[in-house]
Amino acid sequence: MPRLDTFLAFTDTSTLDGSGEIHMKTAGNNTQINTDPTFVVTHGADHTIRGVGEINAAMTNNGTISADSSVSVSGNRLELQGENKTNAGVISVESSSFMDITGMTLAQVGAGKLRANNGQFNFDGGATLDGGSIEATGTGNFVVNGSATFNGVTVNALVKSGSPRPSTWQVQASRTTLCCV
Repeated sequence: MPRLDTFLAFTDTSTLDGSGEIHMKTAGNNTQINTDPTFVVTHGADHTIRGVGEINAAMTNNGTISADSSVSVSGNRLELQGENKTNAGVISVESSSFMDITGMTLAQVGAGKLRANNGQFNFDGGATLDGGSIEATGTGNFVVNGSATFNGVTVNALVKSGSPRPSTWQVQASRTTLCCV
């Protein structure tokens, strides 16, 4: 069987633009998008990154990033980690898929939003979400495990505390504003 490992590495500040899509097909560290820590890649408004694997790159998202196991040959999880990111577009989780946001800051600006379309977002390892909105459709949900911070986030979902203490939250459909978890 051929290896399906794929690494897209940006070694300078760059723009990923156009109307195409990148399909990330294998989970874990087998499919990665990376940058040198001093550079940022800008993801264009009409472009989509979808699938599973890791996005470790410092990135400004103006398009769509989607955890989507329907394009995967293995796994159902897309991980946003490593360098901090800015979201002015849509980051979504599709049916039967998961997105982990771990140990980084995701700053949402303008119309930036996280959308759980029958999938699950997990916030882990000191993740911070600044601004923007989160919304859930169908069975979509948001789970905060351990330490995570939400600052000025508009929540279009019901926030439930986990048991026995609120170190895990699940977010489902309703409206509120969440600040300073």
